[in-house]
Amino acid sequence: MLNSGSSGGIGGGYISDHYLANFSMADWDELKRKVRGIENKLEGKCHTFSLMAQSSNVDTRHDEENPLLQDSEELNIVAEIESLLAALAKCNEAMGQMLAHGARPSSSAVLQRYREILDYYANDFQKSQTVLQRKRETTELLSTRAGGKPNTGTKNGADWGNPQMDQLLRERNAIHSSLRGVDSILSQAMETKDGLRAQRHSLTGANTGLAGLANNLPSISRVVDAIQRIKTRDNIIIGLLTACCLCFTIWYLV
Repeated sequence: MLNSGSSGGIGGGYISDHYLANFSMADWDELKRKVRGIENKLEGKCHTFSLMAQSSNVDTRHDEENPLLQDSEELNIVAEIESLLAALAKCNEAMGQMLAHGARPSSSAVLQRYREILDYYANDFQKSQTVLQRKRETTELLSTRAGGKPNTGTKNGADWGNPQMDQLLRERNAIHSSLRGVDSILSQAMETKDGLRAQRHSLTGANTGLAGLANNLPSISRVVDAIQRIKTRDNIIIGLLTACCLCFTIWYLV
């Protein structure tokens, strides 16, 4: 059986060639059980950390003199998640080495799944850390401008007027101005769209009225058709008469 505490076991990052040449499917199954245990722990820890990131209030969870500091609870769960991710990565590496030394071909799908699990939880952990970091930066930015005193860990206010903070404020104001401009353009576009829609409704109503008038007065259509037939008949008669006169003239001259 595998010994996760030894350098050649599951927990180590290296497995000897002698061990790989003599491993059994029981060792593979034990490795899978360990990976499933790590997966279950990761799921719980990442879920807890995600909730902490989404619902945390940086102002109350961090020292007033330095809001960028992490509290002990967050540090502990971060350390646990990083340890679990490292353990899962080592297990994936061990499974890859076993697969390269004669494990069942179907085991490659299992290894691929655990690699995807590692990527998923690593990305989820990184996103939660990013959320917390942005909250801290926002708190630092706002506290620097609140009351005319910085909140960067110095009590004498020497960091007041920090160029980086001023640059961030200018960028934020520029973004807000751009957003207001975009909102104004979108409002104008919506008004134009509403005007065109009203015109379309008006034209549709006029077309419907004309169609209704034509349907309600079918006799007008019949009168127009009769006039057209009479006009066509008169044109034919005039044409025949002209042809006869022309033929008579030619005969007379000849």
